[in-house]
Order: sequence, then C-alpha cells, then structure tokens
Amino acid sequence: MKHLLLLLFCVPLIGFGQETPKFNFTPQIEKIVLEIDSMSQQDVYTKTLNWVQTTYANPREVLKADIPNELIRINGYAKNVFGWETFGVMYYYDVKYTLEIEVKESRIRLSYWPNEFYVASSAQKCNFGYEIFFAEQKANNKGRKAKEKLDKALIDFESNANNLVYNLYDYLLKSNDNTDDDW
Repeated sequence: MKHLLLLLFCVPLIGFGQETPKFNFTPQIEKIVLEIDSMSQQDVYTKTLNWVQTTYANPREVLKADIPNELIRINGYAKNVFGWETFGVMYYYDVKYTLEIEVKESRIRLSYWPNEFYVASSAQKCNFGYEIFFAEQKANNKGRKAKEKLDKALIDFESNANNLVYNLYDYLLKSNDNTDDDW
C-alpha cells in the first residue's frame, strides 16, 4: 500500500520535471540548448528573427549577423543589470552583451557574452569586463558580507540574461502553437 501511494505521488511529478535551460555565470558562461518540438529549421530561424524584431527597439542596429537558417547574432544593451555597493554608495551597472543564436531542426543553441560595463548613472564605460570584475571581487572581498554582495550581483546578472532566454523560448513555443484565434 505504501509503495502504491508513493508511486501515485511521484508519477505526476515526472511530467513537470523539465525546466527551461538557463545560463550559469560561474565560473564560465556555458552555451545552452533549447528544444522546440516539431519545428523545422527554417521556422525556428524565421520565428527567432521575428522575436528580435519584436523584442528590441532598434532591431536593425542590434542585429550583427544574420546567416539564413543558421545563425543570428545580436549586440544588445541592458540597463541596471546589477548593483554594487562601494564605500556606502550603491552603483548600478549597464551591460553591452552579445547573444548568439545558432539554429538547427527543432532546437537552438544560445551563447551569451557580456562585452562592456557602464556605470548606469553616468554612462561611463568601466575599465573591466565580466571575468576581471567578478574575479577581482572574489579575490578582494573575502568576508561573508562581501560574498553576499557578489552572490547577489551574480544572481541579478544571470537573471537578466536568463530573462532573454525565457522570453525567446516563450515566443517560440507560442508561435509554434498553430491555433488561430480568428480575430
């Protein structure tokens, strides 16, 4: 009887176990693959390009590579990606990034690179990149409070990049739904 109850509770969970892949920023930013069931390579490419058109204010400016049915590369800009407190003053950082989307049959592979950081309030370019900033912060801040600051910054940074992933994945899945609402 116990085994039957255990089986009944576990079976429904099996179908809900799949999560959308996401970027993990420590120590390296690994590529991720999103599976889109029953969608041709051309459809995946076209709908991804449509996502770029609807997501970015100036799609022609951000689109840096467009190889039909193979690759889309975007240079984007995100505001207030993470905050960092220094000497009692909170600074927020904007990030210029590259998002590369490789297209295959029923799937895409995403690569994300933060290119440049800017102090949000002044638009002043910082003299560091992702690896240098977070490596320096880890080396120079060896206390519990400093670790909490770094962890929070990384979580905010990852969250910003992963919002792109979720937005794109949601767009592709909704556009793959062939229901016509006949508006």
